[in-house]
Amino acid sequence: MPYFQPKLVLPSSLPFQGKTILITGASAGLGLGATRLLLLHGAREIIAGVRNVSKAEAVKSKILSDPEVKNSNPKACITVLQVDFEDYDSVLGFAKEVQQRYDGKLDMVLLNAGTGSLKWEIAAKSGHEKTIQVNLLSPALLALEMLPVLEKTASITGVPSRITWVGSFVQFDHTLDKKPIPDAEKVLRYFDDEKNFAPMGRYSDSKLLGTMFIEQLARYVDPAKVIVNDVSPGMVKTRFGEYPIWMRGLFVVFFGLKARSAEEGAKTYLHALGVAGKESHGQYLSDNQITERASITNTPVGKEIREKLWDDVWKESLNVDAKLEPLKRRVL
Repeated sequence: MPYFQPKLVLPSSLPFQGKTILITGASAGLGLGATRLLLLHGAREIIAGVRNVSKAEAVKSKILSDPEVKNSNPKACITVLQVDFEDYDSVLGFAKEVQQRYDGKLDMVLLNAGTGSLKWEIAAKSGHEKTIQVNLLSPALLALEMLPVLEKTASITGVPSRITWVGSFVQFDHTLDKKPIPDAEKVLRYFDDEKNFAPMGRYSDSKLLGTMFIEQLARYVDPAKVIVNDVSPGMVKTRFGEYPIWMRGLFVVFFGLKARSAEEGAKTYLHALGVAGKESHGQYLSDNQITERASITNTPVGKEIREKLWDDVWKESLNVDAKLEPLKRRVL
């Protein structure tokens, strides 16, 4: 990244008026910034998928009492629903509730929730490594569950719905060039093996896998119905808190000058959701423009990883919800 990130400018008119938008991780940081900006630009309802409902309800009250929000969007609505990305059952329950309540009414999904850690941790309910579970497997399941709902909305409105996946420039720091996945190894099995855990590289690897998943998903989704893209918010100050105290100090020293505020970073989300068009389908966006992914994604090795990952994600998702089988048959 350049030492200073470019200033982000959005059009004065954005297509969020009257929209219903689901945001995971909506009660803090970038998700909170996006929630406020989307309401300021006329979104009718934000569905806030969060782990901590009481915290989110307090944030909701603060946003809706914000004079700027009240004046520009007096009928703004935030619906708080609980979801824990460490737990497939929680994700599935959340998905089913959204399907029942917003069938044909959901316009956009912003998959923002994520985690970062230097420790080897297992998500107790799924048995997978925690960062891969939270940053890849659970949002992938939710994306697949929301796809038919979004397609139905598009058929009613005549406007493509949206899935925007929050990625990161740290995908370029992945570990797979230095330590390749063996040819015979399944992708998830590789990352579930503690001997392959690189503390400084796991977050980057999870973001690489996420961008590969989105690239593959877009191949099977009609952009006339749902535009699927992947966006990096750049270096954002709020994400320093995901790391140990000693690392936060280094981040402040080396990146503090160029790091964006949560609302400034959230402008990249609004661009991906409402400015970038069909040309962004399956693409990676950074600084509000289509950008190349990590170079491994364009190699035969990267293609093989992407296809094996796609198979792994579908197997996982079908194990959680066998009712996804008709979707798989339709899109594959």
